[in-house]
Amino acid sequence: FLADYSGAERELREIIPLAARVGEDRLVAVAWSNLVFVIGGRLGRSEEALFLRLALDQALARIQDPKLEATAAANVGWVLVLNATKMDEALKQAEVARRLSERAFSPDDGDWVQGLYLEAAALGGADRYEESLAAYERALTLAIRVSGPQHPTVGVARYNAGLVLLDLGRLRQAAERFERALRIFEKAYGPTHG
Repeated sequence: FLADYSGAERELREIIPLAARVGEDRLVAVAWSNLVFVIGGRLGRSEEALFLRLALDQALARIQDPKLEATAAANVGWVLVLNATKMDEALKQAEVARRLSERAFSPDDGDWVQGLYLEAAALGGADRYEESLAAYERALTLAIRVSGPQHPTVGVARYNAGLVLLDLGRLRQAAERFERALRIFEKAYGPTHG
């Protein structure tokens, strides 16, 4: 399901009317949120995904779930960032998602860090590298506190900070981040993980 995005799209499109028919409004909203991300963030059809956002907004309005609203806002933000379209809109969406995440999740919840990742990625996509690095550093600090220093989430934060340092021309610092991320990934997944 996770690697077959076309299959995921088909399944999500089947789930939505079935869930709506039996009154499962939360499941409808979750499916719309995931469908927007799959279509726009993974299949590259951002315009279609942003159009479907209208249905997502309607589904969210029916259930009033702050955590799902934060996740859906992040999914829309990732559509904008991953397709490198409308970076000004992506930055605004990232800020909305971060604020919603801060309100919906406790700082000790791993979901809270996702808003920071999105914000950092949007800032990097807008060539605001110093701000992007600062956001990844905040995400790294939070990920270490929430998950521990050897968790793969920490490796992702280190790796992404390394990419920004590379963009800034800070090669030694970037190499150090990449090496630390690699050690975390090897410990978590083994040295030959794909």
